[in-house]
Amino acid sequence: MDATPTLSADSSDDESHWNFTRLIQPVDPQIFEKENWERNPLHIARGNAEYFSDLLTLDDVDSLLSFSGSSLDGILIAKNDQEIPAASLGASGPHSKVNNLEALYRHYRDGATLVLNGLERRWPALARLCDALTAEFSARFLANVYVTPGGNEQGFGRHYDNHDVFIAQVHGTKRWSLYHSPQHLPMHVQDRRNTDTTGPEQEIMLAPGDLLYLPRGTVHAATSTDTTSVHLTIGVLPILWADTLQQALARLIADDVRFRTALPIGFAHTPALHAQVRDGFTELIDILITSLSAQDLLQESLRKAQSISAPQLRHHLAELDALPSIGLDTPVRRRTAASPLVTAADTAVCLHFHNKTLRLPMSLSAALRYVVSQGDAHFCARAIPGDLTAPQRVNLIRQLVREGLLTTPRS
Repeated sequence: MDATPTLSADSSDDESHWNFTRLIQPVDPQIFEKENWERNPLHIARGNAEYFSDLLTLDDVDSLLSFSGSSLDGILIAKNDQEIPAASLGASGPHSKVNNLEALYRHYRDGATLVLNGLERRWPALARLCDALTAEFSARFLANVYVTPGGNEQGFGRHYDNHDVFIAQVHGTKRWSLYHSPQHLPMHVQDRRNTDTTGPEQEIMLAPGDLLYLPRGTVHAATSTDTTSVHLTIGVLPILWADTLQQALARLIADDVRFRTALPIGFAHTPALHAQVRDGFTELIDILITSLSAQDLLQESLRKAQSISAPQLRHHLAELDALPSIGLDTPVRRRTAASPLVTAADTAVCLHFHNKTLRLPMSLSAALRYVVSQGDAHFCARAIPGDLTAPQRVNLIRQLVREGLLTTPRS
């Protein structure tokens, strides 16, 4: 099986170039949070066809398809609510890449939508965007691309998603129909299908450069017009109150046998046992109240947010070679994808990031908190406050570059 290469479509080192403010411009992010987030759809019509051109273009999608490898891994073919993995097209042998790619385009020419999943792992510009959004939202972000041929084609019928989405129209136009939503903020285990036959409540035409936000549970369907449509769907997977509570409850059940015992035999048809059952539930609720700590749940949520995305370590090999050259005045900054958390543990200070924990001397606590507080701003070892000596400051910065939390600017 061929490995799918990462294409160097964007060599820029400015990882903060795309962020949430730019994504929803000219809407104020605070207004969005108050009026739209998890509440109402938002349509931003910009009249700027090139707005997303440094994120993705039609030619970029063509390159992704052409260099996707013989397995066409991560690509789906969608039509009439059916999804077929492109990897299942079945061609094999020395010419499999040619045959599989031709089969993929044959479906596309016949009206199917091509879905390229997981581009936040394969396309540098989208990786940086999703990293920036992850850091801002404390939520995981995914990037999928949908390519629909012209001719009023539709890959998926009326449905809703179990996560919020930002839809960026990259090329062509697409007509979106929004319908009555039967479930507000559905959980991931709920059925995505929608059988309501009433007409749309809103019709939106997305042109290149436009953005559409849909809270999870918004019933929608999209149809191409007379030209090829390419849109980028940026999905949001936030940390939910329910998920954190359910996981804490599951741990408590695993640790306390009283939650795992059966209700009394015959309680359903024995009224004399009803009081015993009620008292049993009262006891278990009291155990929940005393066993579940809001502070512990907060710390668990912080740990989840810290480890929510995979490390992005661009240029790390070169930086490891250059560690000895880092000095007091070498500018550094935190990698955008890292969401570090500083905690105290006995005589050590712990720095959590990239799904790992560094235990460092407690004397470095103030310095670490300063580093974390800088966000993605540039600073240097000399700027670290406190009583550390110059060599201690430099050694700390070198260690954090070595571990991948900090990065140095590229010349």
